[in-house]
Amino acid sequence: MKDTYSSWIEISKRSLSNNLDNFRSILRPNSTLTAILKSNAYGHGIEPMTRLCIEAGISRIGVNSIEEALLIRNIDSKIPILIMGEIQNPEKRKDVLSDPNFWIVFSRPETARILSSFLPAPKLHLKIDTGMGRLGSHGETLKQTLSELKNVGITLGGICTHFASTEDVLEHKYSLMQTQKFEEAIFLAKSFGYNHLIRHACASASTMLFPNAHFDMVRIGISLYGLWPSIQTRLSLNLTGNKNFQLNPILSWKSRIVHIQYHPADSYIGYGSTFQTSYPTKVAIVPVGYYERSGSKTF
Repeated sequence: MKDTYSSWIEISKRSLSNNLDNFRSILRPNSTLTAILKSNAYGHGIEPMTRLCIEAGISRIGVNSIEEALLIRNIDSKIPILIMGEIQNPEKRKDVLSDPNFWIVFSRPETARILSSFLPAPKLHLKIDTGMGRLGSHGETLKQTLSELKNVGITLGGICTHFASTEDVLEHKYSLMQTQKFEEAIFLAKSFGYNHLIRHACASASTMLFPNAHFDMVRIGISLYGLWPSIQTRLSLNLTGNKNFQLNPILSWKSRIVHIQYHPADSYIGYGSTFQTSYPTKVAIVPVGYYERSGSKTF
């Protein structure tokens, strides 16, 4: 079909498989990998990425919204799906949220009360704010939340957090502090009788850098697609002595040459005459522009 298009993208199954194998090689024993396909699989296409991930042996998928979860459910009827975004008006979505293989992340006990009225137990994952400052229970609020959940008989399936700055720095005291706070939250949850929770904290960068924080599950997002979270992440990993970890971008953008032009020196090319040849130049014309998001300054 690509013969009929002037521009297309390709996803490499081999690169995806290599990236997954590299992460699996560093996972702690008994920790599993969840592929994060939120935001249309980081622009790679949630439906094709779902199929490719399942082919590559992925057994859990994470998304941000109910709508994303339903797209995946249309492809696979049973794979567990972690819905990480805050769900608005859950009582109005019970027809879809009652799926026995949806795992729902929540922050507020009132949300849990509504969800537990129709969700098969235990499918609720309590989010802990260990330093991100956005969603999640923390401090005295956490004690109150756990008490409320216990008093009304809500069963939890998991407990989770998110690191705030792992990929932005070379010094990781803040992330280590977050890990300690998460471990304290797990201990507190056990004191309320929640003893067998699926614990998860790590995204791509923290999975590479903090093996002690792998717990029961890691959530691999941007690096699933072969991209480093940041240059700091790569440098930090090198400092640990692991210089062999590799990532391979899985997406290629391709086009075809539709015309060859020859221009003498000092010719202007493109909108705004922003490029000038300094010597006789052969120019290949590729049919991409605003629609393909290349912009007018590509020349």
